[in-house]
Amino acid sequence: MSHLNDICVITDNTVFSVHHGVRRYLMTLCATLEAQGNRVYLINCTGQDQTEAVVLERSLLVDNGFIGNRLVGSSRSEILDFVRSSRVRELRDSTERVGVRSESLDKLPLRFDLCIVGAPWIAASISSMPMADRYVCVAYDAIPNRYYFDNPEDIGLHLFAHAHYKGYRWADEKADGIFCISELTARECQKFGFGGHSGLGVFPTMIPPGYLTLDASRIEVDRGRVALLAAPFDRRKGLLSIPSLVNAGQFDSLRIFGRPRCSHDELVSFFEKLDIEDIQWWCDVDFDKQVELYTSAKVLIFPSLNEGLGFPVLEAYACGTSVLTSNIEPLNQLVRGEDLLADDEVARFEQVRRRVDEVVDPMNYRRFVEKLCAAPDFGLAGKEGRGVFNG
Repeated sequence: MSHLNDICVITDNTVFSVHHGVRRYLMTLCATLEAQGNRVYLINCTGQDQTEAVVLERSLLVDNGFIGNRLVGSSRSEILDFVRSSRVRELRDSTERVGVRSESLDKLPLRFDLCIVGAPWIAASISSMPMADRYVCVAYDAIPNRYYFDNPEDIGLHLFAHAHYKGYRWADEKADGIFCISELTARECQKFGFGGHSGLGVFPTMIPPGYLTLDASRIEVDRGRVALLAAPFDRRKGLLSIPSLVNAGQFDSLRIFGRPRCSHDELVSFFEKLDIEDIQWWCDVDFDKQVELYTSAKVLIFPSLNEGLGFPVLEAYACGTSVLTSNIEPLNQLVRGEDLLADDEVARFEQVRRRVDEVVDPMNYRRFVEKLCAAPDFGLAGKEGRGVFNG
């Protein structure tokens, strides 16, 4: 891939205000491509044919744009007081854009070797693409399209699903391929007929920047009876099953990071069902705080029901932290077999109880993820068997 020098990644404002997971993936992609010797440029579409060149700096690539940390509460009682009040809307309804810094568009090349459109709905909204030799679109999942058939009266879901459809059609008919974040996503796209012309590729497994360079002194630490939850406030992430799993472990403390993507009643019910009083909930965290949360925990509990990739399990491993996660794709392709939760609820509870008392070597998890993510290979097949990245 050494001949690919200039790569642009296209985003829109929703990537910096709403779709925090999408931004995390794209920043990981940018950092990985840069680490392999490419010049990567980020172009953000801010409105009607308006664009800005976004500076790819540490605050964005490593901290995901979260400049600082926001603590919601440091006890169950304090958090319940907050979520029962109207103040919780500040978190649930926030569309404030995270911190980015722009630079002159004049610094961009006139033509790129490769243009990566960061999401299908972005492709659907752009009237004019940058000049490039090749174009690909990133696919995360087909969940909006799948869920629309279950909720056809949901107008917002209908519009979002249609934007996915239009973007995938553009990538299939006018671009050089759709690239998926996992094999599962590729199969989902194929079921809906996406990629039938230009082809479907799969990105290699990557881990967000900073994790593989953590010093061992930050990993080999004593860990108490502390459980960690990563972005749990979403039904698709197993929200409804989490309180009973946490309670089964009889943990001394619980740490949580992530913004709510569930109803107000579900959020209140979640904290009411927890038996632990020592709870910290961080809404936004930068890299250092996230590492601190991972390395202070005995286990990350991540019973997701629908997952495009699953960065939290990779991040936890890189921090030497044990994981218990769902036996679904692609999560079961990323973790050790003993870290997969059983289907039976009683057996799951027993797994959590055993994990709390197990003596583990944190560096074993670190070595596992290093082997999985150390050298991502972008030599992937696209239209007519040609490599999307290496032509």
